[in-house]
Amino acid sequence: MKKSVKNKPRRILMIGQSGLEKSSYLNELCTILKNYNMRLKYDTIGHKMIELYDKGIDENTILNLPRDLLEHLERQAWQDILKSLTGLNSDFHAINTHAVLRWDHGLIPVIDIDLLTQYKPNLIVCLIDDILNILHNLTKKGIYKFNLWELFVWREEEIWLGKFMTQFLQKLFPKSEFAYYVLPKGQGVQLMAKILINPKTPKVYLSFPITGISTKEQKDINNFRKVISSKLITFDPFAIKDRMLTFHYYSMEEEIREDLFPITNSLIDMSKDLSRKTWEIHIDEDTPLSLIKFKNLDILGFPPIELLGREHLMTIRAIDAQIISRDYLLIDQSDFIIIYIKDENGKPRISAGCQSELTYAYTHGKEVNVIYKGGERKLSPWVTQFSNVFTSVERCLEYVEEKYIKAR
Repeated sequence: MKKSVKNKPRRILMIGQSGLEKSSYLNELCTILKNYNMRLKYDTIGHKMIELYDKGIDENTILNLPRDLLEHLERQAWQDILKSLTGLNSDFHAINTHAVLRWDHGLIPVIDIDLLTQYKPNLIVCLIDDILNILHNLTKKGIYKFNLWELFVWREEEIWLGKFMTQFLQKLFPKSEFAYYVLPKGQGVQLMAKILINPKTPKVYLSFPITGISTKEQKDINNFRKVISSKLITFDPFAIKDRMLTFHYYSMEEEIREDLFPITNSLIDMSKDLSRKTWEIHIDEDTPLSLIKFKNLDILGFPPIELLGREHLMTIRAIDAQIISRDYLLIDQSDFIIIYIKDENGKPRISAGCQSELTYAYTHGKEVNVIYKGGERKLSPWVTQFSNVFTSVERCLEYVEEKYIKAR
């Protein structure tokens, strides 16, 4: 069992949008660390602001205060927390906050640069989750003011502001080391615990096909993810499942269009006679989706929430764009990547996503390791010229252990 270190606690800045329930996440993290005789103390900026104001507000109403008062309370909360760190006996200390807030006031900055540099976190973590989970958690609290697209934008703002803050600290303090991780909540608290307990454990991005796979192939891929994750710190792109909603829509698209054809056709007929000087009826291929409401989404693994089709329509392109930029960020924070290539009747089939991730990783200085049971000779030179090829998960792990674990 690892002994607790009696020195200055490592400092962590945890950011992420509202609806993540980060305090519950940190409480669970405290419990895991305690099993390793390690302690984490954390402070939540929002809770501290409520304590300072002390006039009958809560986390659902505090943002209704005037903006200048919010900024004053935020600075005071940071300053009080910084003072409390003197002599703190803990292995880790975390400040739980947002990089920015979205509310009726518009976009509200939460982190001042001077206070950030005083805290000087060793590690910045941006926690992320499926947007429908975020929406569900907010509505449970009675918060209905966000459109779906706003939550997608907010998540992106948190991710990139976290990266920019880390780069700023690295330039301001070139002799100090700072780390930044985007952590999908869907991978569980154990992911962050591994990073804190054994930070030198190799970190790997898992690349594998997500669509067009059979039940058996899905079982093999799940085993690949499970085995690698049991040995290494892994970043799993499928821990964020936003695109499952788009897949769900595409699978029903023709049915929706056919069932709603009488309605859309009647609107087309009406549009010929109903036209005004400043508006007219507009019908296009997206009209059917704007008329429906998704329900029973729990069958896809999402919370039991309803969603207007027009809300999803506004986010389809954002979902795809964020998948690409987010997965590249996950590769950036990895030591190397491992790609699982499926076998189809004795022939390799590499997905477009896996091929793109292979190229990105290689051109950004990351080692690429490929697992394909058919061996190197069956693979294209577009794969073999840029990677190490292994015929099994076990052989790949043997190589990783020899190069990245025993050598350290």
